[in-house]
Amino acid sequence: MIGWAPGSAAGNFGLGALASSEYLPTLIELNLPANEVGDEGVGRLVASPLWRRLRRLDLSYNALTDASADHFTNAPTSAIEHLDLQGANFSTAARRRLTRTFGDRVELF
Repeated sequence: MIGWAPGSAAGNFGLGALASSEYLPTLIELNLPANEVGDEGVGRLVASPLWRRLRRLDLSYNALTDASADHFTNAPTSAIEHLDLQGANFSTAARRRLTRTFGDRVELF
Protein backbone atom coordinates (compact mmCIF):
# COMPACT_ATOMS: atom_id res chain seq x y z
CA MET A 1 0.00 0.00 0.00
CA ILE A 2 1.18 3.48 -0.80
CA GLY A 3 -0.44 6.56 0.59
CA TRP A 4 0.22 10.24 0.93
CA ALA A 5 -1.13 12.18 3.86
CA PRO A 6 -4.00 14.48 2.99
CA GLY A 7 -2.68 17.85 1.85
CA SER A 8 0.67 16.47 0.66
CA ALA A 9 -0.05 17.75 -2.86
CA ALA A 10 1.01 14.66 -4.80
CA GLY A 11 -1.08 16.04 -7.66
CA ASN A 12 -1.32 14.76 -11.19
CA PHE A 13 2.44 14.47 -11.49
CA GLY A 14 2.75 12.25 -8.40
CA LEU A 15 -0.11 10.01 -9.46
CA GLY A 16 1.29 9.77 -12.98
CA ALA A 17 4.73 8.85 -11.62
CA LEU A 18 3.26 6.10 -9.46
CA ALA A 19 1.09 4.81 -12.30
CA SER A 20 4.03 4.53 -14.68
CA SER A 21 6.59 3.21 -12.20
CA GLU A 22 8.10 -0.14 -13.05
CA TYR A 23 9.34 -0.47 -9.46
CA LEU A 24 5.94 -1.14 -7.89
CA PRO A 25 4.82 -4.40 -9.51
CA THR A 26 2.95 -5.62 -6.42
CA LEU A 27 1.15 -2.37 -5.56
CA ILE A 28 -2.57 -3.07 -5.15
CA GLU A 29 -3.69 -0.27 -2.79
CA LEU A 30 -3.22 3.45 -3.33
CA ASN A 31 -4.43 6.22 -1.01
CA LEU A 32 -4.20 9.83 -2.16
CA PRO A 33 -7.04 11.66 -0.39
CA ALA A 34 -7.02 15.48 -0.69
CA ASN A 35 -3.80 15.55 -2.72
CA GLU A 36 -4.65 17.91 -5.57
CA VAL A 37 -5.22 15.07 -8.05
CA GLY A 38 -7.35 16.06 -11.03
CA ASP A 39 -8.76 14.66 -14.23
CA GLU A 40 -5.35 14.51 -15.92
CA GLY A 41 -3.94 12.28 -13.18
CA VAL A 42 -6.95 9.96 -13.32
CA GLY A 43 -6.51 9.69 -17.09
CA ARG A 44 -2.87 8.68 -16.64
CA LEU A 45 -3.80 6.14 -13.97
CA VAL A 46 -6.51 4.32 -15.92
CA ALA A 47 -4.24 4.15 -18.99
CA SER A 48 -1.47 2.50 -16.97
CA PRO A 49 -0.81 -1.14 -16.06
CA LEU A 50 -1.29 -0.19 -12.40
CA TRP A 51 -5.02 0.37 -12.98
CA ARG A 52 -5.58 -3.26 -13.94
CA ARG A 53 -4.17 -4.61 -10.68
CA LEU A 54 -5.32 -2.00 -8.13
CA ARG A 55 -7.80 -3.39 -5.63
CA ARG A 56 -8.31 -0.33 -3.45
CA LEU A 57 -8.06 3.29 -4.55
CA ASP A 58 -8.80 6.35 -2.43
CA LEU A 59 -8.98 9.61 -4.38
CA SER A 60 -11.48 11.22 -2.05
CA TYR A 61 -11.60 15.02 -1.75
CA ASN A 62 -9.55 15.71 -4.87
CA ALA A 63 -10.37 18.01 -7.80
CA LEU A 64 -12.23 15.36 -9.79
CA THR A 65 -14.95 16.30 -12.28
CA ASP A 66 -17.16 14.46 -14.75
CA ALA A 67 -14.06 13.99 -16.94
CA SER A 68 -12.60 11.74 -14.21
CA ALA A 69 -15.88 9.84 -13.99
CA ASP A 70 -15.64 9.27 -17.74
CA HIS A 71 -12.04 8.05 -17.39
CA PHE A 72 -13.14 5.54 -14.77
CA THR A 73 -16.25 4.32 -16.59
CA ASN A 74 -14.39 3.94 -19.91
CA ALA A 75 -11.28 2.36 -18.38
CA PRO A 76 -10.15 -1.19 -19.08
CA THR A 77 -11.37 -3.85 -16.69
CA SER A 78 -9.74 -3.61 -13.29
CA ALA A 79 -9.51 -5.56 -10.05
CA ILE A 80 -11.03 -2.66 -8.07
CA GLU A 81 -12.81 -3.83 -4.94
CA HIS A 82 -13.18 -0.36 -3.38
CA LEU A 83 -13.01 3.01 -5.12
CA ASP A 84 -13.36 6.00 -2.79
CA LEU A 85 -14.37 9.14 -4.70
CA GLN A 86 -16.09 11.03 -1.88
CA GLY A 87 -16.07 14.80 -2.20
CA ALA A 88 -15.67 14.81 -5.99
CA ASN A 89 -17.54 17.38 -8.05
CA PHE A 90 -19.57 14.90 -10.12
CA SER A 91 -22.89 15.62 -11.74
CA THR A 92 -25.84 13.37 -10.98
CA ALA A 93 -25.42 11.72 -14.41
CA ALA A 94 -21.73 11.00 -13.73
CA ARG A 95 -22.58 9.50 -10.33
CA ARG A 96 -25.11 7.23 -12.02
CA ARG A 97 -22.53 6.10 -14.60
CA LEU A 98 -20.03 5.31 -11.86
CA THR A 99 -22.61 3.39 -9.87
CA ARG A 100 -23.64 1.40 -12.96
CA THR A 101 -20.01 0.55 -13.67
CA PHE A 102 -18.76 -0.17 -10.15
CA GLY A 103 -21.90 -0.89 -8.14
CA ASP A 104 -21.32 -0.99 -4.41
CA ARG A 105 -17.55 -0.95 -4.98
CA VAL A 106 -17.63 2.85 -5.43
CA GLU A 107 -18.08 5.30 -2.54
CA LEU A 108 -19.43 8.65 -3.68
CA PHE A 109 -20.91 10.21 -0.52
